[in-house]
This record gives sequence, structure tokens and C-alpha cells, in this order.
Amino acid sequence: MPNMGERILIINNAGVGLGGTVEELAIEDIEWLMSINFLGSDLRNENVPAGSSSQAAAGPYRHVSSVFGIVGPPGHSAYAASKFAVRGFTEALRHEIKGGNVTVSCVQPGGIRTNIARNAKAGAGADPSVVEKENQFFDKVSKTLPETAADVIVRGVLNDKEKILIGSDAWMIDKIQRLMPVSYWKPLGKLLEKLAQ
Repeated sequence: MPNMGERILIINNAGVGLGGTVEELAIEDIEWLMSINFLGSDLRNENVPAGSSSQAAAGPYRHVSSVFGIVGPPGHSAYAASKFAVRGFTEALRHEIKGGNVTVSCVQPGGIRTNIARNAKAGAGADPSVVEKENQFFDKVSKTLPETAADVIVRGVLNDKEKILIGSDAWMIDKIQRLMPVSYWKPLGKLLEKLAQ
């Protein structure tokens, strides 16, 4: 937790991947994912160092969700649920503490060049070949470097942004979802397929 003057910056970034449709997932798979991606985050900021002044302990707090907390893609129902949970919690928390000196925002990255997809767990009933195909797809569409993502987060923190989108794909997904809140997946799915070519 790097110091930012009198304030402590806390970024909750707990995340693992889980591939598979609802039918392919065991309840244990979903519980495992939620225990890390949602409940594994320090949602109540209980890990603020002991002895911190009340001013220092006042945030800012950034909870990392995902673009899958904006849209729910097929084959990622549990992962999307965990990231929607982080987003919903963060938005409610922001309204609960509005007007104080604590700032809260939700970070929603698009495809970042990390190993989260490669290291993702497959659901108990998922076809390994389908999971591998999806991993290759995410390798192709994940364009943003981790260093770039970090820079965007820092700028968002310094500007007290309530919503921090990372990557041109995140901005595109957010815009399409707002324009087509129910039927977004048809154009979005086609667009992502083109990006992967």
C-alpha cells in the first residue's frame, strides 16, 4: 500500500478466472471463485495498517472489477457474477459514504496482457478444448500492457475518478452496453471476433 501523502491508497485486486457455462460449473467452482474475486477483496478495508490516523485511513479505495462487470459474456457466467458483485458493492459503498473524505471507485479493465486467462480454472464439466480455444482468443484480444493499466489507475486515483476504464476495448464495451443494454452481445461478439483475427 503505497503512501500518498497523508492518505493510504488501497487497491483491492483479488482475481482468478473460471471458464464454463452454468451447466458446466459445479457449485463448488462458483463458491471457490466468489470466495476469491468478491469476498477475497478487502471490501471493508480491514487491512489498513494498525496505528494509522483517521485521515490516513480514509482511503482512497479502488476496487478492481472488470469489463465483465459491465457485460456478461457467454461461457463466463460465474466470473461475470463475481465482477458484477464487486461493481455493485463499490457503487453502493460510494453512495453510503458520499460527502465524507473517503473516495471510492471501481476499476474496470479490458483485456490486459496477463496470464489470468491462461491460469483460469475450467469448470468441472467444461470441455478442455473449448477452454483452450477461449484462452487463445483472449491472448489475441488482450492488447493493454500491465504498465499502461497501472498508469491509468494512478491517473484515475489522482483525479478521484469514480469509474476507471482501462483500454480502448473497455471504453468500447462500456459504450456499446450503454447504447444497447439488452442486446449488446450480438454486435459486441462480432466485433471481438474481428479483433481476434
